[in-house]
Amino acid sequence: MTNQRDLLHAYELCLKAEEAKKHLAPERLKTMKADGPWIKAVSAHSEAQQAFMKAALNFCRTIQSEGFTSAKSHSRLRQRPARAGSR
Repeated sequence: MTNQRDLLHAYELCLKAEEAKKHLAPERLKTMKADGPWIKAVSAHSEAQQAFMKAALNFCRTIQSEGFTSAKSHSRLRQRPARAGSR
């Protein structure tokens, strides 16, 4: 399904952007300097999160349009064995 691939791709981009931001963070926190690379990393991370959210919403809309109204109605979820200790 295209939406699943889009969601996974957006997630991977989000993780990559987060790593780039984390890599730059220690030095920036010491100096409190917001230089070009830091601003670009923060911006890329924000854009990646927005793209992931958009892909997630599109994926959920597709699932809903296929007749699933909630997670409980998804047949694979109903087939899961009960966890130990749950009712």
